[in-house]
Amino acid sequence: MNFLLCCSLLTLLVFFYYIEGKDYLAPSILLCFFFFVSSLDLLLNTNDWGNISLKTYVIIIISMIVFYVCSLLFSSRKYIRFFNKKKIKFKLIPIPTFIIIATIIAQVFLLLLVIKGVKEVTGQRNLFAAISSYADTKIIGSVQQLSRISSNSYYINNYIGYGMGFIGINNFIVRKKIDIFILISFLISVISGMMQGSRGLSLYLLVSMVIIFLIQNRFASGKRSLNPKYLISALAIGVIGAIIFGAIGRGLGRSSATTMNTFEYLSHYLGAPLINLNSFVNHQLIVQSTSWGLYTFVAQINWVSSQSIIPYLPFNVVNGQVTGNVYTMIFPYLIDFGIIGVIICTAIMSLIVNFTYKLIYIKTYELYNNNSNERIPFFWRAAGYSFFSYSIIFGFFSNKFYESITTNIIKYIIIIFIFYLISKHFMDRNKSSITF
Repeated sequence: MNFLLCCSLLTLLVFFYYIEGKDYLAPSILLCFFFFVSSLDLLLNTNDWGNISLKTYVIIIISMIVFYVCSLLFSSRKYIRFFNKKKIKFKLIPIPTFIIIATIIAQVFLLLLVIKGVKEVTGQRNLFAAISSYADTKIIGSVQQLSRISSNSYYINNYIGYGMGFIGINNFIVRKKIDIFILISFLISVISGMMQGSRGLSLYLLVSMVIIFLIQNRFASGKRSLNPKYLISALAIGVIGAIIFGAIGRGLGRSSATTMNTFEYLSHYLGAPLINLNSFVNHQLIVQSTSWGLYTFVAQINWVSSQSIIPYLPFNVVNGQVTGNVYTMIFPYLIDFGIIGVIICTAIMSLIVNFTYKLIYIKTYELYNNNSNERIPFFWRAAGYSFFSYSIIFGFFSNKFYESITTNIIKYIIIIFIFYLISKHFMDRNKSSITF
C-alpha cells in the first residue's frame, strides 16, 4: 500500500503539473509534491514501519483531490501563459544603509529580550541549556509561557526577516548582488526563530523566501519553466540543509538527533507523519478530541480565550520504533470532524491560499495591461502567499495553515505594511518603477 500511495501521488503530481500549465509553484503542486516526498520516505521505511491501510490511503488521496478541485476556482493558468516569455524589469528598492543598520540594532535588542525571557522561564543561565530546557517543556506540554514582551519580540523579529528578505530578493534580482547588511538582518531573524528550541519558524522563513524568489525571478526572466541551475542548486542546498538540520537539532538538545543516523532522523520528520496518521486511522493510537475543533482550531481557541491549551499528541511507536508526535495536516481535521472535516477544512485552506497566489498574477497583469509605472514594490503583492506558502509545503507534517491564523498574522501585516511604506517612499524619491 505504501508503494501504491507513492505511485498515486506521483501520478496526481504529474497530472496537476500539466493541467496547471506546468506551473511548478502552484499551491496544489507544492502540496502534492511534498506529500509525495513524504510517501517516498515512507516507502523506504516499509520494512521497519509496515504498510499503511487502504483507509489511510483513500483519506490522503481525497485530501489532495479536494485541494486541487477547489484551486480551480482561482486558477492562474491564464496568467502563467500570458507572462511566458514576457520579461518584467524590476527596479531597485533603494533603502539607505543607515536604516538597515538601525533595523539590525533593533533586531539585536529584540533578540536579547527573547533570550532574557527564555532564561527567566527555564531558570538556566547558559543559553543553549535554556533553549533545550524550554523545548523539552513544550514537548511534554508543561511549558511556561514567555512574557508578552518576549513573545512579541520573538514574532516581530521573525516578521522583520520577511520584510528584509523581500527587499533583499528584489535587489538581488535587479543587481545580481547580495546586500551584506540586508543579509545580516535576515540571518538575525533566522537565529531569533530558534530561540524557543524549535527550528520551525526559521525554516518557514527560509522556505517562504525561496518561493517568493522563484515567483519574482519568473517574472524577471520571462520563463515559466524551472531553470536547471536552480534545480541543481536546490538539490545541493537540500542535502546541505539536511545535514545542518540535524546539527542544529543536536545543538538545541534534541535527543533524537544524537541517537539516530541522518536517514533515520530525516525520516522522523518526512515519512513518520504518514505512518502516525495511519496509526490513528486504524485505532492503533487512541486519541480523542475533548472539545469541538480543539485540534484544528487550537490557535484560535487560545487566542479568543487567552488560554494556553496544548492538545494531547502522544509520541507514537510503530514496531518498536518511536515515530514522533506529528500526524500531517489531515489528522486534526479527522479527529475533530471526521472525513467531512477533512474535505471542508482542506477546501477552505485551498481557497484562501490559491486566492493569495492568484492575486500576485492579477495585480501584475493589471499593471502590464495599463503599462503602468506605478512604484509599488513587488513584495506587496506577494506578501499573502509568502505567509501561507510554508503551510502548504509542510502540510505533510502538521496543521500549519490554521495554526498560523492568529493575532500573529496581524503583526505580520503591520510590519510588512511598514516595509511597504518605507520601500515605496524611497522608490518614489528615486523614481524607481516596474517597467515592461
